Amino acid sequence: MTEKSDHGPKRYSPEEWDRLSLEERVRWNDQIHRGRRPSNPLAVARLYYQGVYRRLEVPTFVFMRLTTFNVEGFLDQFPAELLAEVRHQADRLPPDDDEKGWGGVGLIGGTNYDTRRFSAEQIWEHEMEGDRCFRIGVRIYREALARRKGAT
Repeated sequence: MTEKSDHGPKRYSPEEWDRLSLEERVRWNDQIHRGRRPSNPLAVARLYYQGVYRRLEVPTFVFMRLTTFNVEGFLDQFPAELLAEVRHQADRLPPDDDEKGWGGVGLIGGTNYDTRRFSAEQIWEHEMEGDRCFRIGVRIYREALARRKGAT
């Protein structure tokens, strides 16, 4: 019998885990961490007030979770003191079309990867997906603010 991994799901042997696709591994990881990493940007405020996130981390976690479907509710309901931090961060980031400027933006997510389970390419793909979500979230935020400003 193969020893079960301490790093993957207990139902998989290390060999079985190695055969899973990146999508399957990420799906498992998301299920395990459900409730710890919010999918809704409004939950970021709750976790901030619980001491999970620091003030300077709030914009990053917000931008990574903003969508065209939740941005209006976010703008209406997010605490003003934290919304100011989000706006400050958005103002400091490069314009949406500045590829060179965005090339100099790096996120430090603090994610730990078991390199016995994930290849360097898989880790890089996961990090790039996070960067992509962040950048899209910034664009969605800016567009929503511009729409609101144009409506006044």
